[in-house]
Amino acid sequence: MVVPSGRSRVAVALLTALGLSGCYEYVPMQRTMAPNPRVEVLVTDRGRLSLAPALGQDVLSFEGILDGRKDSAYVIRVAEVTYINRQTNRWSGEAITVLPDAVRDLRVRRLSKLRTFVVVAGTAGAGLLFIATRGLIGGGGGDDGKPTPPVNGQ
Repeated sequence: MVVPSGRSRVAVALLTALGLSGCYEYVPMQRTMAPNPRVEVLVTDRGRLSLAPALGQDVLSFEGILDGRKDSAYVIRVAEVTYINRQTNRWSGEAITVLPDAVRDLRVRRLSKLRTFVVVAGTAGAGLLFIATRGLIGGGGGDDGKPTPPVNGQ
C-alpha cells in the first residue's frame, strides 16, 4: 500500500477545496436573466432586524431561489442562511418575502468559466503528476532483441 506524502495530502486537500467551492460565482443581478435564478442576498442592519422572526437573529446573508417579486418585495425560497458568526443553516426552500430596504446586495449565481478551467486543469495535472511519479506508464525500454538470460541457471 502506498502512503501519500505530505505534499500529496496538501495537493488532494487543495483540489478537494476547489471542487467543494464549486465552479460557481455570485455576480450582480442583471435585468435579463434566467427565470428563478439562485441568488445570494446580503442583508442590511435594518434587514437583520426585520428578517429575524423568519430567519433568526444576526443574519448576515442567505441563499435561495428568486421566485419573483410581489409589489416591490422579493420572494425567495431559502436554501441556506449564514449568520454573523459565520455559522450556516440549511433550509428546504421555505418562501419568505424580503423588502428592498432589507437588501444590501442581491447577486445571482452563475457558472464561472475560470474556476471550472482551474479545477479541470488542476485535477488533470495532479492525475498526470501522480502517474508520472509512480511509473505507471511503461516506457518499453527493456527489450533490445536479445533473449532474456535464464534465472538461477534454468
